[in-house]
Amino acid sequence: MSQREVDSVAQSDPVAPAETAAMPVVPLPGRAVPLARMGVDQRAAAVRALSAGAGNASVARMLSRSILSDLKEFKHGIEIDLPTASTEEKLAEIERLLGSQGGAFGATVVWESMPDLLTVAKANAALFMRSAKRDPSLLENEAFDSVRERFKAAVEGRVLGNLQANRDYVTAQMEAVGVTAGTEPESAETTAEQDLAVRKAQLLAEQVAAWQAGMANAKLIKVGRNTEHRSGGWRRDFASDVEVPALFDPDKPPQIRGPREGSGESGYQDYDAVKGHYDTLDKAVKKVLADSPAVYAIVTHGEAGAAKDLAKQDTKQARAQIGKAMTAMGAKIDEAVPLVGDDLDYRDFIPVHQQLMAGGPFSGELEKAIIARDVEGHEMGKVLRSLALGALSAAAFLVAEFATAGMATFIAVAVGITASVGNAAISIEDYLDKAKAIDAHTGDARNDIVTQEQVDSALFQAVMDSALAFIDGAVGIASAASKLGGPAAKLLEAAEAGAAKMGTAGLSEALSGADLGLKQLAIEKSLGEAGIEATIKASGKSAEELATIVGKESEAGKRLLAAGNLGGEALEGLVANLADFAKLEPAERAATMRAAIDQFGYAGALRRAGGWKTVTKTLGEGHPIATELDAWRSSLVRDMQAWMEAASKGESKAVQTGTAASTSDVDLSTVGRDAAQQADRALEYIARRAGVSRTELESVLDLDAAVNPARMHLQDVVKDLSPQARAAIDREAARFEEALAKARADGTFTPLSKEQVGALNKRMDDWSAALAKLEAEGGAEAEKAALIQKIGRTQAEVLASSDTMYGTGGSIRTWVTERAAASGVKSDLEKLAEAGVKVDPAAATIWPGQRFTSILGEGHFLDRAFAAIARGAEGPALVGAIKDLGKHGGRVVEILGRDVAVTGMSAAKMESLAEALAGWLKASKGPLADTVKDAAELARIRGELAGQIGQLRTAMNNGTGALRAQAQLGPALSASELAGIDAWVRAQAAAELRGQALLDSLLSLEQSVSLPAKVGSAAAATPEPNTSTPDGPVYSPPPSSTP
Repeated sequence: MSQREVDSVAQSDPVAPAETAAMPVVPLPGRAVPLARMGVDQRAAAVRALSAGAGNASVARMLSRSILSDLKEFKHGIEIDLPTASTEEKLAEIERLLGSQGGAFGATVVWESMPDLLTVAKANAALFMRSAKRDPSLLENEAFDSVRERFKAAVEGRVLGNLQANRDYVTAQMEAVGVTAGTEPESAETTAEQDLAVRKAQLLAEQVAAWQAGMANAKLIKVGRNTEHRSGGWRRDFASDVEVPALFDPDKPPQIRGPREGSGESGYQDYDAVKGHYDTLDKAVKKVLADSPAVYAIVTHGEAGAAKDLAKQDTKQARAQIGKAMTAMGAKIDEAVPLVGDDLDYRDFIPVHQQLMAGGPFSGELEKAIIARDVEGHEMGKVLRSLALGALSAAAFLVAEFATAGMATFIAVAVGITASVGNAAISIEDYLDKAKAIDAHTGDARNDIVTQEQVDSALFQAVMDSALAFIDGAVGIASAASKLGGPAAKLLEAAEAGAAKMGTAGLSEALSGADLGLKQLAIEKSLGEAGIEATIKASGKSAEELATIVGKESEAGKRLLAAGNLGGEALEGLVANLADFAKLEPAERAATMRAAIDQFGYAGALRRAGGWKTVTKTLGEGHPIATELDAWRSSLVRDMQAWMEAASKGESKAVQTGTAASTSDVDLSTVGRDAAQQADRALEYIARRAGVSRTELESVLDLDAAVNPARMHLQDVVKDLSPQARAAIDREAARFEEALAKARADGTFTPLSKEQVGALNKRMDDWSAALAKLEAEGGAEAEKAALIQKIGRTQAEVLASSDTMYGTGGSIRTWVTERAAASGVKSDLEKLAEAGVKVDPAAATIWPGQRFTSILGEGHFLDRAFAAIARGAEGPALVGAIKDLGKHGGRVVEILGRDVAVTGMSAAKMESLAEALAGWLKASKGPLADTVKDAAELARIRGELAGQIGQLRTAMNNGTGALRAQAQLGPALSASELAGIDAWVRAQAAAELRGQALLDSLLSLEQSVSLPAKVGSAAAATPEPNTSTPDGPVYSPPPSSTP
């Protein structure tokens, strides 16, 4: 600074102003206009008025704003006065500017003049987004800082929450396998449960290794040809373009599909077919990684082949490997916590952005646009570098919780793009597109099964078997064909057939075509059954786009547009009402369920409202919506029945038994060839047809299927058995079922595993086929009796392994095969007879041994009811116990009859007991739930129950003893005799499983022999330089550099 700038300057004396004439006060116009547009006198009057009222400083600010505003208005063609225009006028001006060429920046100026831009932009989101699309800088306005700040807090909160949840989960998983801090895994003292957890992790790793091997084998399959340029060496005239075999590449189809036409070359497969099976295996690997932190840690932090190595180790070695990998992951989690909000910038967590924008306060189009602009240029690479992680998939513990949908999506995207530190710059747009594609309903039943089913489910394994068998067969392993036609493949066929009939089936295909009528029909079908949400997801189109196709004025179009305008709060309110469906007022119930069906479809509405029983019993029998739901459920059954009969060429059928009512469950009985396996297939078909998982069938649809009930008493069905043979079979069956019921009650019976049940079902189907052949050919009675006994004993153990099934022939015959029907309604016995299952007239009378086992069959259910009542169960548990007491106790009383010699009680007392039990059953379906809330009333009920339970026990004890004597069963089976039969049953399961294991071993052996040769062939297919001449191959040395 110069001296001159700081020297003081002498001031002259002030000069008194001269008298000036008073200026006329000109009234301001009704609405102020810019100074530049006023006349001279108006401007002077306006400035003088402002000076007198607010001072010269206000005049200066006003003049500055006015000049800048006028410049902006002039420069961008704005035709209104921004400081004084109303919001409505500004919005109209924005519409005008956006409709003119070059008006985008003018629109931005108008938006920025809004006093509360965020509120106005939200209220006029469509218009704002049009402006922002043309001038993205608008999204950077400071008015949106609050959105950015809230989003920052939400991202950091979600990441910290993920870290804490995953740290807890990893710690719990480490403890589950016997790894604790400060203890060497090799020397740790562990329990049997912890050893089992290690083995489960090894099994998962073994499956992952097999799937990864299958994916590698897929890359050895020829799928077409590529054109490549072959050099001629130093002879350029020998260079040429040649076709070479193209091996499967999941990221790049061949240039030319299939072999050369007319070449006769073999070994080629369709690229899309290979890709489908490859993707199935890939999705399965990612599912395990998302669900199991142990396998995730091994695969993502270990060397290549780590999963296969883990599967081979003994328990201690495997525990040590798991412990090391999970400890390292836990350390990374701990390392990340203090870095969140510092080195780890919230804008880099792209996957978390996707999760937060999927719903809630950041799901609006405005909020998404503001966030996308804010995070532009950010990527996950910095996160990986900050934590020294080698791949995007290794950062999973930051962005989602294990075993959640968010983790599954992230793993699928991260592994799918094989992103490492060097190429993790995936944009939010890319991530959102990939995540949307992964989460969408693909239309491929197999991939949907992999997504929805548990890894250990039979259907999941069937899909994996099918994919591996296809790939193995394609690389020339002949024994792979054994799986392509096996039980797993048939189970998968059923699931795919059901998926092909579901509401959204064919929607994408129809929408991609040109026929408008087919498009409209597909949309309306999907809306009618699957609902708006599933239709939008399956189609990949917005509600407005779909409404345009069906017509915005049509009923379907109106529903779609209404759904598109349904705000987040309204949707959350609907979901909340569904969660409390039974508590709603009657009028509100109907409106809520109708809106839910429209939005979520039948299955989705039932699932969210607590399932079939809750919804239909709350609405009541005869309610229009309950009737509509029942009609839908019945259509699923009819579709399945038609499919089964067609697929089996009439050799198998499914019969709907039980009471036909909307408030009742649906029981299906499969009869004919492979009946036990067909029951499984029926359930898979219906699950896929309805759009639910297999485990949801009972809760969502109140539906189940079982094999032909007569398998528990085939002696009553098979023809040409003598009375003596029938009596002998009955007697031995009763003695075995008596011993089994006792073992089930005292806990000494070990239920069969799912694998054992599946194996035994196949065995019983084979035995049943042999029995049918003997019956048709007039075979020996002894051979038929032996098969009946085998099937009966095996089926009894299968049923005893279920907590919800009757386990005796007497109870099955009485309450399933020959259950009484209401007057004028076809009985189950008549339905089964139409399907070919008929009780022999000679066996029409129920033998005393079957009455005896019928009572034993009720014991399992009554024991649970007695125990719940005795231990003081309350609320729904008590109501459920009383219902079981009324239902199953009533059946015991009915079987016993009123014979004093049998019951030891007078006929009047038995009649009174029967009425009391029937009363409890009726009350449990009505007012009992409210009654038991009253303490005094509850005490009275417990008193009544105690007396009635005592009477029932007396009648049962007396009755079973009397009926046993009448049946002349003789000594009960000893524990060792029962153990021998049980061991035989389990040996049958083991033999069936061993047979499959032998096929698998043959497959593995063939792989080990065939695949190395395949790898060599693939290497040999690598193109070499072309050194051929018209006269044959010659040595072509490079030209010499010597003259």
